[in-house]
Amino acid sequence: MLATSPQAYSSTSSSGPRLVSPAQDQAPCEACTAFAVAATAETAMAAALQVDVQQCSISVQALFFCAPERPVRSCEAGWNLPDALQQLQQRGQSLPTTSCLPYKPDLMGDLSADVMCSGSCNNPSPHAA
Repeated sequence: MLATSPQAYSSTSSSGPRLVSPAQDQAPCEACTAFAVAATAETAMAAALQVDVQQCSISVQALFFCAPERPVRSCEAGWNLPDALQQLQQRGQSLPTTSCLPYKPDLMGDLSADVMCSGSCNNPSPHAA
């Protein structure tokens, strides 16, 4: 198998739909689990639907900071994988896209849920089914 593998491969520049989003900056905020879960879900949707990953965008801001009926998560809190996956499973179809609610971490810990979780649109990802 190794002999037939290309010498170099990039899933972000191959022919066909782009299946992997570019790396993102989480700033000094412990949101890495949310970024990993969102990116994995986006890639899985894009691969299954054979569409560009940008069409499967999931707002990390909404996933990490804006869980319904819970206090706003802080940058210092971090997150564990089982809880992040549970939130994705429970809220997958209702999570907005990144363009609707871009990632803007509350580095000072003083913003309200209204500020952190109010996006420019309320449309969930069209492929988050």
